Order: sequence, then C-alpha cells, then structure tokens
Amino acid sequence: MEKSLTQALEAVDEQKQYATLVGKSRDALEKKNFDDAEQAAKQALLLKPEAAETRQLLVDIEDSRAAASREEKLALLQDIINHALDEGDIEKAQETFVLLNNENPEESIVSHFGTLITSKEMELEKQNSFEKYFSLAKSAYEQGELMEGLAAVEQALQIDPEHADAQNLMRLMQFEREQKIEELRQESLDALAKNDLDGSKEALAKLRDYGVSEADVDAAIADLERRQAADLLPLTVETTPADAKIRILNIGPAYVPEMKLGAGS
Repeated sequence: MEKSLTQALEAVDEQKQYATLVGKSRDALEKKNFDDAEQAAKQALLLKPEAAETRQLLVDIEDSRAAASREEKLALLQDIINHALDEGDIEKAQETFVLLNNENPEESIVSHFGTLITSKEMELEKQNSFEKYFSLAKSAYEQGELMEGLAAVEQALQIDPEHADAQNLMRLMQFEREQKIEELRQESLDALAKNDLDGSKEALAKLRDYGVSEADVDAAIADLERRQAADLLPLTVETTPADAKIRILNIGPAYVPEMKLGAGS
C-alpha cells in the first residue's frame, strides 16, 4: 500500500515536471529561443518517451528554427541589395538579387527589388551620360571650341535640365558666341570701309563657325558683292543741263541694281 502511494506521488511529481518542461519549451519557442525550447522539450521527452505531444513539439521547434533562419537570410540579402544600390554597385545588387530569388521569397519582395535595381540602373546610366556630355562641354570650352561645347552642354541639359553648373556654362558660351559673331560682323564692316572686299567676305564666312546658317552667310556675302559692284562700276552720263533727267536703255556694261549714277556737266 505504502509502495503504491509512493509510486503515485512520484507519478504526479513527474507529470508536474513534464508539464513544466513542456510549458517552458513552448514559451521559449514563442520567443524564438530555439535552443532553450529544444532543451526543455528533450528533457520532457526523457520523462515521457511515449508522449506524441513532445515529439511533435520538437518537430515544431525545428520547423520554426528553419523558418526563422530563412527569414534571417532573406533579410540579410535584402540589406545587401539596399546597401549595394546606395553605393551604386549594380553588379553586386544583381548578384545578390539572384541569391534572393533562389530562396523563393514572396512575389512582392521579388517585384520590389527587381524594380529598385532597374530604376537604379536607369538612374546611373542617365548620370553617366550627363557627366560624359558635361565633361565634353567643359573640355571644348577650355580649348576654345564654342560650337562643340554648346552642342555637348545642350545634350547634357536634355538629360538634366535643372543642373545649375551646366546652365551657367551654357549661358557663358552663348554670350561668347554672340560676342564673337558681333566681332566678325564689325571686322567685315571695317574691311569694307577700307575697300577690302576679300577681307570683308572672309570675316563673314567665319560666321559659319559660330552657327550662323549658310543661307544667311551667303546672303550677306552676296549683298557685299552687289554693293561693291555698284561702287566699282559707276555710270557717268553727261547732260545739259547737269540736273536733267535721263532714262537707262539697254547699254553696256550690264546694269547692276545698286549702280550709282553720277551727274555729268
């Protein structure tokens, strides 16, 4: 009788220990303390090797540990991608994205990071193109190639219209271009005043180098030639009285529209 009572008390105590260990294991599992959870579950299993509840608890612990490890790995891979994109390291971001994909994350995660990488690629490509054209513009300006510089800075501003340095360089080169055009026009007039038709035409021809159209340059040169022809071929007609009116007939040399008529005596 006494032995039975002792055994009964031991069984009750064992049951309490078992329940305590199982509870401890479940609490640790909820807090994701997997090692503590596993240890408590194994101790409970020693008390009741036949307990299916404890065996299932051990399975749940391993499943949860694996899931947590996967989540930790996914989070790490996402952090690496974000850091690589911040650093502009597209290659590393792409390589890590492949690893992320291999973990079969949710589609929303794949879509999110795929979009981020594509956007960053476009941003860097745009930035590189801008820097290429802006560098060409500065180099051309320093070498005195205004038109090449203007063409390059225009390309740069098409990529980034709000870039202050590019805007300033554009205005500077436009100002110097207009200044150069005005200098060449004045040079042409100065040469013409000295009856240097060739020098005047040469100055006008240089306007092409500063973006003045072929049509405008050709028209200006043609105008010079007409005026020069009028000056070189004056027609003098003797009339009596000196202020008599005359009418030009078909005579040689060929009449030039701007030809000046000199009064005779």
